[in-house]
Parts: sequence; structure tokens; C-alpha cells
Amino acid sequence: MRSIADAMRSQLSASVGNTQVNKEDDVRNVKDRLTRMGRFEERPEERNNIVTRSMDEAIKGFQRDMGLRVDGVMKPARV
Repeated sequence: MRSIADAMRSQLSASVGNTQVNKEDDVRNVKDRLTRMGRFEERPEERNNIVTRSMDEAIKGFQRDMGLRVDGVMKPARV
């Protein structure tokens, strides 16, 4: 059974986070998944395809809760 973290990473084409590639579709995917999990609430001023401070905090909270390395970066799954 795939973990939540694996499912999130499997749909990324590049890394998402501060100082990362941050392709628009990947950022939107991470924001949408974090929102569906109740970990991120996108404010009107954040309705864009860039990594915001609150998105970075949501990624780190997700990583912490999943027992992953807390670095604020979501990486694509390795095939």
C-alpha cells in the first residue's frame, strides 16, 4: 500500500519548495493535496502558482507528521 507521501510525490515532475524548480502544475498539485488533507488553506493573495510562506510551513508540518526529513521540499518519486 502506498503512503500518502508517496502518492503526493508520484504526481510531481520536479521538486517543489523554496529554491526549487517549482513548475506551476507541480505547485498547484501540492497546494491542492495539502488543502484536501486539511493542512493548507489558500488565502486569496496566495492564489497563484508560487511557494508561499504558509505553503512552506504546510509542507514542513506534513513532513514532520509523516516522519520524513523536514526540509520544506517535496520531491518527485523515484521510479
